[in-house]
Amino acid sequence: MSLNSYPGIDPSVSPERAEESSATCTCLGIVSVFDFIPVGEQAAILSGNSTYDCTADIHAARDAVNGSGKVLLFPGGTYYVSEVVFSGENYTIATSGTSFQQKPGLTGDGAPHPIIAFTAESQNIRLGDLNVRGNIATDLGESSHGIMVASAKSITIGNIFGEDLRGDVLYTYGRTTSEAEVQRDLVTGIVRGKNVYRCIVALAGGDATIAGIVQEGAVGYRDLDVEPNTGGAYQPVRVDIGFLRGSVVQITSADPQIINESVRIEHLDLDGTRIANSSVPYPNHGGVNSYALSINNIDTVAIGKLKLRNYASYPVYLAALPGYPSLWREIRIGTLDFENCSTEDTTYKTIIRQATAAPDGARLLIDRLVGKLSTHNPLSTSSPVTRMVLLSETSVLPVAIGSVNVIGGTFGVRLTGTIGAGQFDCAAGGNEIFLNSCDKLTVTGLSVVNAANTHGFHACRCITLIGCSANFGASLDYASASTAIVGINSAINGALVPSLNVLAP
Repeated sequence: MSLNSYPGIDPSVSPERAEESSATCTCLGIVSVFDFIPVGEQAAILSGNSTYDCTADIHAARDAVNGSGKVLLFPGGTYYVSEVVFSGENYTIATSGTSFQQKPGLTGDGAPHPIIAFTAESQNIRLGDLNVRGNIATDLGESSHGIMVASAKSITIGNIFGEDLRGDVLYTYGRTTSEAEVQRDLVTGIVRGKNVYRCIVALAGGDATIAGIVQEGAVGYRDLDVEPNTGGAYQPVRVDIGFLRGSVVQITSADPQIINESVRIEHLDLDGTRIANSSVPYPNHGGVNSYALSINNIDTVAIGKLKLRNYASYPVYLAALPGYPSLWREIRIGTLDFENCSTEDTTYKTIIRQATAAPDGARLLIDRLVGKLSTHNPLSTSSPVTRMVLLSETSVLPVAIGSVNVIGGTFGVRLTGTIGAGQFDCAAGGNEIFLNSCDKLTVTGLSVVNAANTHGFHACRCITLIGCSANFGASLDYASASTAIVGINSAINGALVPSLNVLAP
């Protein structure tokens, strides 16, 4: 909210004018927090070096506007606080980029100690842009969050910047045990963070719309962690995010019985070069082998564009909790764009790995597939490693892939469904198999080039190639283990067994 909407109100008002400003504010339905803070402390607050604990003063100001529809004005500066709770309903907090510095010594008991909290008693409250700063070097535990929204309703927050926090920049929580514990209708601007012990955004339950998430420096755990906790009745997450620029995203649930509703991200830009642990190292930091994106226990994931760069391990992990199957229903990606990924991995050698069996009825949909597969071999500079786009470990993974423009490597293992038109450049290959153990797969309009050292198929059945072209120089069917490969209007010419169930164009 812009203070320019209120004529005569200067967000940088000096303490000498506090009384005059207060009178103006009151006439306009605006209450200044400086009306509740001693005048002798205001200059230090405005200059950003106050050590006066104004938590109680802020709470008194909050009580003055609660339920009134009025605006609580923070005239800039840095407010030194313990834990500020914005409870009540129907009021606006005009902060205009105000900073909140939490005083040290509040943690160590295992309970959350956020700088700002919205609780089950908070409803229909608007908060402007703000900065939250903690004490990562001296705090204990991992629950000193910047902002906590716990079972609150209809909370709107502007842009948030968090730094030196021994927790998350933004943490949400909700339970389904009662309506009072449900968290609903949180809307925020862009959430940014650096030197954060845990996450920039952690959603342990609830419903949110977030304009963007930006990793501006070291983050100990995840940029985004969608993860309802164990303990029963945590609220499944539904979140819409405009964009995310970072390195590590996790969508899961610590409780295998809780399936999140949906995660939608319009633009997801993940780069392994941004991975860095916080100044006080988080013990579960993944390091250079972190996944870019892991997904489990979710009904629907929709990503408009997923950009992946510079990951030593396979970047996308369709995971499973220990002892449980992989649980997701639909993952839809508009454009998947990858480069320099899985560079140090010599086991799975893939961009997307489906661990354990693919869920019954699940579908992976990718409208546009574009990228470059690495051939780097960390064990030998003279022997390149061939990598693939998709690997399903134990059962066929249903896919629907639109256009294809990929350089290097092979397509994948245990796939079923459809692959669309485009070009796949095997880039000379490395005696690997283009499609391995696939079943009931239809490929339309795909041109496979530079496949002189690549095998076409192995252990595949019911493969239909429509309007495709390829010349697999190593062999058409490795070990002659495939059946029912049919070409329709396709030019498929394997060097060793060119006649295997392939109809002439």
